[in-house]
Amino acid sequence: MTKADAINKVVGAVRMIQEMSGLPVGDLTEATIPIGGVVGFDSLNGVEVAVIVGATNTRGLVNICVSDDGRRALSVGEIADSLIRLVSTRG
Repeated sequence: MTKADAINKVVGAVRMIQEMSGLPVGDLTEATIPIGGVVGFDSLNGVEVAVIVGATNTRGLVNICVSDDGRRALSVGEIADSLIRLVSTRG
């Protein structure tokens, strides 16, 4: 999976969640931080993104929209990097 593929998956998932929620999508770029930066998007929506893009590891679902320590919301680009790492570890 390329970085562009991963970004497209993340943007598509955020867009889908916003549209299904009836909330504005806005301009989604690699620098966008969905949690707190997209209208109405919160950490629960981050879990929904993880489900949509299939972000799992050996322990189950991973909320890829936050840092590993859970203290910082990640940008679309950082989320894409996390997705790439997860996909590469699954083989």
